[in-house]
Amino acid sequence: MDDFDGATTLLIWGDNAGMLSLLECLSGIVEGVSEVVVGEDQNTVTVSVVAQAVRSHVSVSGGLRWECSNDTLRRAGDLIGPLLQASGHQYLDADGEAEQVMISANEYPADLRP
Repeated sequence: MDDFDGATTLLIWGDNAGMLSLLECLSGIVEGVSEVVVGEDQNTVTVSVVAQAVRSHVSVSGGLRWECSNDTLRRAGDLIGPLLQASGHQYLDADGEAEQVMISANEYPADLRP
């Protein structure tokens, strides 16, 4: 997590292939998997679905976690779509340890260590 323009931000980044992988992971959660781990090495986040109607909560207890409602996961999927063949980023509101989640394609090197 880092500070972007004054907001504590959970950054999820990768290239276009990474965006496709992320989209597939999030789609799997919507289709019945309860949680997935995205990222590599020490830069991982566990994404899980919760039963609440609206949820986008970031916590760090027991590892970095992003808890989402089904609606938040679907919205994230919609925002990732344009990043499959382009560079740029999209934001989702959050609460908890981060005020927002930023999903970024082709803007940061693969070996970035925030």
